[in-house]
Amino acid sequence: MPRGLQREPLDDQPGCCDAFLGLLRACGLVCYVACPPVPSVITRKLAFHPPEKGMTYRIAVKSDPEKRFKNIRGCRDEPMQLVVRNMSNGADYVHSEREVEVFSVTTANNNELVCIKCTPDTYSGNPAVAEQVVLFCQPNSSDLGGFLQPNSMNFVTYANVFETDFYAFDYSGYGFSSGTQGEKNVYADIRAVYDKIRETRPDKKIVVMGYSIGTTAAVDLASNCFQGNLTNQTLAGQTLLLDEVIPLAHGMALYEKLKNPVPPLIVHGANHHTILSGKYIHVFTRIAGFLRHETLVSSRSMEVESQQQSQNTSSKKTTESLE
Repeated sequence: MPRGLQREPLDDQPGCCDAFLGLLRACGLVCYVACPPVPSVITRKLAFHPPEKGMTYRIAVKSDPEKRFKNIRGCRDEPMQLVVRNMSNGADYVHSEREVEVFSVTTANNNELVCIKCTPDTYSGNPAVAEQVVLFCQPNSSDLGGFLQPNSMNFVTYANVFETDFYAFDYSGYGFSSGTQGEKNVYADIRAVYDKIRETRPDKKIVVMGYSIGTTAAVDLASNCFQGNLTNQTLAGQTLLLDEVIPLAHGMALYEKLKNPVPPLIVHGANHHTILSGKYIHVFTRIAGFLRHETLVSSRSMEVESQQQSQNTSSKKTTESLE
């Protein structure tokens, strides 16, 4: 080495551990961005899985049936229809206007929802059913098109089985409803649809029917309605459908805490996906019976009180005879 020159020290080369730690940091950053540790975001990613938009249906306006829309905001002021994609053969199918009426509702969070009203061929002659309609809350991984499939148990069939008008809607971020899916939006969604039905059908009482995650929305609505003194506009009652997802013991523990319970239906052999498929017809028979005979809370409360008084009287007489 020439005099006066010194060797510069070599920079430390990263080892395997440094490379591994760098990779972990990068993965952590990606995870933080993709799913930040915010409860509402985590819940949205885990609990809500809407089908791909357009997979089961699309929105069409009668003036231009082939025009495409991003969501229902673009056509809410025009006569609309749902063009259902038949999942078995890919063909388009449109229910008649008499069977399915399409309308929109704006929520408190300024989201626009796709809503439908399904009309039965014949209305029930039962006085209790004649004065009520059903509002259905969907599960977390379906939209209206999935429940309007031809040649299957669909919302139109439900309306005919229950012999009353049957309302349903897509949550925010589902189907062609605007907004983002999430827990807070779901609560605002059902309340907006409920209020719309009350506005347009003031003579009807509303029975809320929830399926899967839709039961959460239904329970939230019912609890808030009672707090808001809306009992004159609401039918409140519970019928319990149990399947393999929720352990039977959990369901029965919940049932025992109900203030106005009705006999539960335990569907043996059904699972979370088949319970409303039409395979178990006694499910619909039970719901129809509930609509006809068990939706009047005041009547059930009086019946329960009468039974309790009878039992107390009987117990008192037994005590007196022993004395």
